[in-house]
Amino acid sequence: MELDLEKVIQALNYPSNYDRNKALVILRSVPLDHLTKSQIKKCLPVLLRCMEDEDHNASNAHLVLKKISGKDYELSDMENWKIWCDDFMSK
Repeated sequence: MELDLEKVIQALNYPSNYDRNKALVILRSVPLDHLTKSQIKKCLPVLLRCMEDEDHNASNAHLVLKKISGKDYELSDMENWKIWCDDFMSK
């Protein structure tokens, strides 16, 4: 079975929390090592926003960001997550 990750990434920006949650569950469940830099850059603002809002998507967003970054910062450590994301976005 082939998964179109571009469509999953697009769903991160859907207005429904339910749709975003489904997209985050998929992203946390599949290997992400083949994501392009462009795809990661599309994800990062949404992941940070979910984590900052501390809504029901925060823990899934945190797991996806840990998976993408290889970092193990706590969910509450937004300062280090923002630094990592800013650094990635600037490359």
